Amino acid sequence: MAIERVYITNNTSVVQDEVLSHRLGLIPIRVDPKLFEYLENAGDDKNEKNTIVFKLHVHCQVGQPRIIGK
Repeated sequence: MAIERVYITNNTSVVQDEVLSHRLGLIPIRVDPKLFEYLENAGDDKNEKNTIVFKLHVHCQVGQPRIIGK
């Protein structure tokens, strides 16, 4: 499974919204797809049986050290 829709409300980083959305979509999500019910129509209701919701809230303060990956 992968991220299909990204809603960005306030992006003040140097990374453009479209680039950030695309990179998030490339992250594989390891879940068993058999545990989900698939939407048959675009107008079907989204609920806990057919949707995973992630919320990313990151704030960088000026003067704080950066986190550097290994």
